[in-house]
Amino acid sequence: VFSLVPWTVEYATREEGPRTVYEGVVRIAMDDYETACMSYCFPIGEGPVFEPMLSFDSWGVEDGELKITWCVTPSDLQVLPVQVPRFFKFSVQRTSFGPEDLNAMLAAWGTDSPWDLTGDGTVDGEDLTVLLAGWSPQ
Repeated sequence: VFSLVPWTVEYATREEGPRTVYEGVVRIAMDDYETACMSYCFPIGEGPVFEPMLSFDSWGVEDGELKITWCVTPSDLQVLPVQVPRFFKFSVQRTSFGPEDLNAMLAAWGTDSPWDLTGDGTVDGEDLTVLLAGWSPQ
């Protein structure tokens, strides 16, 4: 028998062009046959959320935070205690750009890269429009 924390969130972040990628796992622990729930807020700042792989009961963005909630009810056939994992990945795109960003976007022109700021699958003129709208020379 082992002691369980009710739930944990473990994640790492990395920069991919104009996006910060969050990737990790949430684990809910259950030691009885009652529904177990969790809620967590990621401080993400401003910017749109891309590629949300968030298979939780609910998620939403408000006031610079991405909030997730998840509840699990164990099956009568499950052996307890148990930890149930839920993997996630999402990215948050910057909204302010400078000269080095323009160079990186032009180098990725015509490809599907993190510099696809509109999420349509190709770095093109629409992405350049987004970049210029967020221009902040440094």
